[in-house]
Amino acid sequence: MAGLAGAGTGGNVWWSLALVLLIWAVTFFVSVPFHNRLAQGFDYIAIDGLVRTNWLRTIAWTARFALLGYMLWRLIK
Repeated sequence: MAGLAGAGTGGNVWWSLALVLLIWAVTFFVSVPFHNRLAQGFDYIAIDGLVRTNWLRTIAWTARFALLGYMLWRLIK
């Protein structure tokens, strides 16, 4: 990460880490309980909850990918 910080992207490294921590938190505290409910049998509410809350994870992964792309662009330009 020292190379990335030297490219003027040090703050972006922390934003990237924050996005990963957000994704993990949503996964462990929201998605896993829904999956546990589904392990006991079909549950429409759990399926709906998974679909609705997965958008937050999708947006966060997309933002992180864009941020990493920007960091790479800054590094190689």
